[in-house]
Amino acid sequence: MCDTQRVLADAFLDLARQEPPALATDFQQSADSQRALQRSGEQLLVALQAFCTALSTLVNRTFEDALRTVSAYEFARVEFDAHRGDLDALSVRPSHGRTGAEVAKAEELKRQYEIRQQKFEQLRHDVRIKVQFLDENKIRVMQKQLRLFQSAVSAYFSGNQEALEAALRQINIK
Repeated sequence: MCDTQRVLADAFLDLARQEPPALATDFQQSADSQRALQRSGEQLLVALQAFCTALSTLVNRTFEDALRTVSAYEFARVEFDAHRGDLDALSVRPSHGRTGAEVAKAEELKRQYEIRQQKFEQLRHDVRIKVQFLDENKIRVMQKQLRLFQSAVSAYFSGNQEALEAALRQINIK
C-alpha cells in the first residue's frame, strides 16, 4: 500500500508539472496527500514490526528458555530417580559381608545420588523462578505492546500524524 501511495504521489507530481496552473494545484495537493498517507503507512508498518518483534522475543526467547529449563528438569528427575533406585536396591542388601569393591561402589552410588539430587533440586528451583517470571513478564509485556500498537493504529486511522509520531516515540523506534 505504501509503495502504491508513493507511485501515485509521483504520478500526481508529474501531472502537476504538465497541466495548467488550475489543475496543477489540485494535482500537487493530491500528491502531498498521498505522500502524507505513505509516511503514515510506513510509520504504522514500523509500529507493527516493533509489535511483532516484541512478541517474537517473548515467545521465541522467553518461552523457549523456560521450556529448555523444564526439559533439563525432567531429564534431571529421571537421572535422580534412577540413582535413587540404585541406592535403594543397594541399601536393601545387608551391609555386613560386603567386599571392599562393593563398599566403594556403594559410596560412589551415594555420591552420584547426592550430585543428581542437588542438580534436580537446583533445576526445580530454576523452573519455579522461570515460570513465575514468565507469568509476570508475559502479562506486562503483552499489555504494554498491545497498548502501544493500539495507540499507533488509532492514530493512523484517525489521520492524527502527531499522535502516530508520539506512539512511535513511545515504542522507541523513531
